[in-house]
Amino acid sequence: MMINRDAIVSAIEIISANDFYSKQNGIIFECITEIYNNGEDVDLVILQNKLNEKDVAPQVSSIEYLKRYCTFRTYIYKYKNLMLL
Repeated sequence: MMINRDAIVSAIEIISANDFYSKQNGIIFECITEIYNNGEDVDLVILQNKLNEKDVAPQVSSIEYLKRYCTFRTYIYKYKNLMLL
């Protein structure tokens, strides 16, 4: 599953890793940003490998957790639109 590049760009424009209530989700977002900034496509396997490099808890870097987390594209667009009101 590839994460949409447009969703990443939109997210980077309006939020940062520090904006997340859950530190673990902030780390995931930080990893997505790092992968994107390196010019790579972001998919679940690449993201999982990056998280494992950062030594996060196994449940956070699990594919199941990342699948749920990475469906955030719709929420980012909704959040961005709310911020522009």
